[in-house]
Amino acid sequence: MTFAEPHLLFGLLAVPLAAFAYWVLERRRARRSAAWSRQAMLPNIVLRSPRRLGYVPASLLLVGLTLLLVGFARPEQVLGSVRQSAATVVLTFDVSGSMATHDVRPTRIRAARHLAIQFLDELPSKYRVAVVTFANNPRLVVAPTLDRKSVIAKLPTAATPRGGTAIGDAIGYAVAVIVAAAGQTGPGSLYRPGAVLLLSDGGQNAGGTTPEEAAVSALVDYIPVDAIAIGTPKATVTQPVKVGGQGKQMRFLAVGATENIGVTIDLE
Repeated sequence: MTFAEPHLLFGLLAVPLAAFAYWVLERRRARRSAAWSRQAMLPNIVLRSPRRLGYVPASLLLVGLTLLLVGFARPEQVLGSVRQSAATVVLTFDVSGSMATHDVRPTRIRAARHLAIQFLDELPSKYRVAVVTFANNPRLVVAPTLDRKSVIAKLPTAATPRGGTAIGDAIGYAVAVIVAAAGQTGPGSLYRPGAVLLLSDGGQNAGGTTPEEAAVSALVDYIPVDAIAIGTPKATVTQPVKVGGQGKQMRFLAVGATENIGVTIDLE
């Protein structure tokens, strides 16, 4: 337990002072009673110890004063459930076929992995991290966790041959992961603690949900979506295809981003 105003606890010194003052007043009352009594009548006075119940009102007063002073210091306790509502960052990796391109060394997917590790090195340890990969469909690779080693071990290293790019579906899926991790928020609260970090090399060419529709969904849940774009505009990638029932290797244009962009996620 901690106190929001710990300096007010010094007021508890008033409790023993009040107890001492009460004892002094009782002694003074006894001496004054003896001074006003006649010597001839003293043998007829019945002496007995005061009843213990006589001290109950004073004791209750001191206990109430103690609780009042402690209340002024505003005691507080951080519950374990607060830890469960820590913000979640979902690393959303594009693993479509074009991510195997070598225009960014060694490949786009490995460059994205390297950038993600750099990001994790700077991300405060109190934030949970999840990993989602997507080509034609999104997939949860790592559920929200505080274990950074397990996250890094599961970061993708290879692209999906002939895989499309369903950016909208991936963003919607990542938002759902954050909402599920946040659990039940307080009454009237719309804020979900988390953010989506998208690592991709191009525009959408698969999936049902468009990036615009996914952005609206993220906005409804107050979840920011940031992106790191990877690749160059005129790169090519070799993909396996079937022509006349035979497997062949063909080269396709793998249009990527013109430049990499930095990302700063504010979760506070």
